[in-house]
Amino acid sequence: MADTSLNAAPPENAELQISGLTAGYTSVDVMRDASLAVNPGEVILLTGHNGAGKSCLVETVFGLISPTSGTVTWCGEDVTGLSPRALLQRGLVLVPQGGGVVKNLTVWENLQLIAPGLTPDRSVSANSQANQAAYSVLDRVPILAERRNQIAGSLSGGQMRLLAIARALIAQPKLLIIDEPFLGLSGTSGDLILDLFDEMLKLGDRFSVIVVEQQLFRLTGRIDRYYVMNQGQIVRNGDAEELWSLETEELWALS
Repeated sequence: MADTSLNAAPPENAELQISGLTAGYTSVDVMRDASLAVNPGEVILLTGHNGAGKSCLVETVFGLISPTSGTVTWCGEDVTGLSPRALLQRGLVLVPQGGGVVKNLTVWENLQLIAPGLTPDRSVSANSQANQAAYSVLDRVPILAERRNQIAGSLSGGQMRLLAIARALIAQPKLLIIDEPFLGLSGTSGDLILDLFDEMLKLGDRFSVIVVEQQLFRLTGRIDRYYVMNQGQIVRNGDAEELWSLETEELWALS
């Protein structure tokens, strides 16, 4: 059964703990008293209607928005308000909604920003951790290698989203946050993202994931727990089994 309490006790081994977080884009708070926890290796779904505060929550966690109250704790350290660079150094990586690539660079140049020694023939610095991660990702997404000389801004929406997620994976995250990976994509493009998502979950040393998404059917069988936001607050949470047991009408009402 879902636990709808906003003050539910966090999991004992939570890796990420968000407690009473309040934030907004201007002087108006669009997210209030949000609490959320992620255990090591979990895939967490964050869903809710447009304007519910989902992006505000993940952007605040990642240091893009300064909270007016509340805390973000990562592996026991209070990281509230740290810069995105500082959070990246700690293993937190965000793929923002509709972003995450440098559009005027080629696909390969985008990847080289994360793994500087990367070469198409794998001849230079192939034994560095970043490059090993890059080649591992490219083996799973051959379309990026095929289009390595193409300007990123000229890719299709699905291909650009693939590139953004690939860049995030090459950074070897401990916590990967993906904001609306399927937004605005056709069925075929969405399937490309879903294939990469499935491959991502097979990687060794599995990291934790927060995926912000409204298309719940895309994630059937792929999450461990979920949180629902409405009007800036987390109003419901529970495990995946409870979520998928809901009737179709109830699922639509959540997202």
